[in-house]
Parts: sequence; structure tokens; C-alpha cells
Amino acid sequence: MAEKRLTGRYPKKIPVKFGFGNLYENGETENISLTGMFVNATAFYATRTVIKIEYTLPKNIVVGINGEVRWKRESSSQWIQTAKKNGFGIRIVKFYSGEQIYKEMIKELQDILS
Repeated sequence: MAEKRLTGRYPKKIPVKFGFGNLYENGETENISLTGMFVNATAFYATRTVIKIEYTLPKNIVVGINGEVRWKRESSSQWIQTAKKNGFGIRIVKFYSGEQIYKEMIKELQDILS
């Protein structure tokens, strides 16, 4: 399968909260890029749904993203659940806080992994 992303993705585990208005679900990123991320989670939303995703850095700096669910990996099979993590792919629509910090983190990952 051909790679569809225009930007590189980088492994990065970040605990996140997500949801619509209230951020009541918990997950963890598996990888991130300038344009999106994969979130390991047990809660799912329909594709094309726009949700909020947030994580807090030291000194209470919040990175807040509106992201569109592009695809999801959901399985009831115990074998698949252990072999592949459940979750969903997000395309970043816009930042409502912390955009510059997020971009700096991507740049640092690019430098480290290049």
C-alpha cells in the first residue's frame, strides 16, 4: 500500500484526552506528524467526525487540537487486540492552543531520527 502522507510520522507516546465538548476519553498517541496522529484508544468516533484532542506539557502548557477522524482500527478479537492496538487516525484540522510547541516537537523528532 502506498504511503498517502505528505509529511513524515514519528513514534511518540503522549497521554491525551479527547471528546466533543468535554474531554472525557483517554488515550495515547502512537505516532505524530505535522498533519496528524494515531491515537491508541478504546473509544471510537465515526470517520469524518471532528473531535478535540488535548495534552498537557510541564508548566501546564496545553496543546489543543481539533482533528478529523480519518480511519479507525477496532477489533473484538482478543488476538488482534494484542497484535495491533485499537485506535484511530486523526488529520489535524486546526490548533486552538500550543501550535508552535507542537511544531517544535516535530522538528526535534525530525532532527533526532534523521
